[in-house]
Amino acid sequence: MKHNDILVTLDCLADALRSRYENGGEFGDLQRAIALQESAERLAPPDFEERPVIMNHLAIMLNLRFSVLQEPGDIDRALEKIEEALALTPSRHRWRAGFIDLLGSILQSKYLYTHSPTYLYQAISSTEEAITTTKHGDPFRPQRFDDLAVLLQLRFEITQDMKDIDQSIMKAKEAVNTIPPKSTKRPGCLNTLSQSLKKTIQTIRGYRRSSKRVRFSKRGFEKCWT
Repeated sequence: MKHNDILVTLDCLADALRSRYENGGEFGDLQRAIALQESAERLAPPDFEERPVIMNHLAIMLNLRFSVLQEPGDIDRALEKIEEALALTPSRHRWRAGFIDLLGSILQSKYLYTHSPTYLYQAISSTEEAITTTKHGDPFRPQRFDDLAVLLQLRFEITQDMKDIDQSIMKAKEAVNTIPPKSTKRPGCLNTLSQSLKKTIQTIRGYRRSSKRVRFSKRGFEKCWT
């Protein structure tokens, strides 16, 4: 078997184990997938055409393991690998949109762990770029709108700016309107839209309660001085 064929085989085996982990939840499958993917990375020469894909898959797996173990080293390595994959990928290559989207997901994980808004803003920027570089009709485009809607919800929690939640609703609607009716990801998109609408209602109710408290306080103040 040729060297390049070995690399492709290792990558395919690792990806199959990752898929089995996502479907069955057996953590050992993910650990073996990472070990195989790391072997592929070590064996891949710098000029190997599929090296960015290997780095991308490794970043996905490290991000998955981070979601379980919460080891900072995993998320840092995931960020390093996807940035390397992007550095090796031409600006108009078909892989690039997917890599940028993954970068946004990893930055989101980093934000949720560190609570540093810098990572959230970077995640939003990356996901917006991923959407911009994804062609209309691409099956991954609705999911990227959904990802952006979730990120805008997170930013709203920081800013309390209704523009963020309005944008989140708009992006979530775009996801729901463009995803196929029978897609397994459709329920998730509908849930994102529901959460955005819920936050809007809660915020409006909060404003109304605050307004009532202000009016009651003002009346009480006026009675004290009349």
